[in-house]
Amino acid sequence: MVKVTVDSIIDKLTEYGMALYTDYPTQDQGHCFMTKNMLIFLDQEDDSLAITFQADSKPEDVASNLLIVNEIDGITDIAIMESFIYDKDNKFISGNEAHHLVKAAWVEEAFRKVATQQAYNEILMTVKGFDC
Repeated sequence: MVKVTVDSIIDKLTEYGMALYTDYPTQDQGHCFMTKNMLIFLDQEDDSLAITFQADSKPEDVASNLLIVNEIDGITDIAIMESFIYDKDNKFISGNEAHHLVKAAWVEEAFRKVATQQAYNEILMTVKGFDC
């Protein structure tokens, strides 16, 4: 049976052009890998992986990332953990709270866009000497 190594995971991520932001050993005989939208935890005792995705990840990105990770030789099991996000204070938030923060950010952005568009419309309609 093939043993999963840190290098085999890094090689697979590199093969598919997935930027690896950082990787580091964990306290419990494991290793953590951080990419653009997911964290991968390798349990070196049983060659299993646990993966968590950012709460705002697109389903197609999650699916393709899982297919890529599944190609790593020697993986015995892949567990999917709750989604995560970092808040404004860089605090790690997971689960439903992460999804609520993402939705709140989307609503805030939508309001900002509407307010900006209304301001532009107001300026265009009220500026003297400018014909719409």
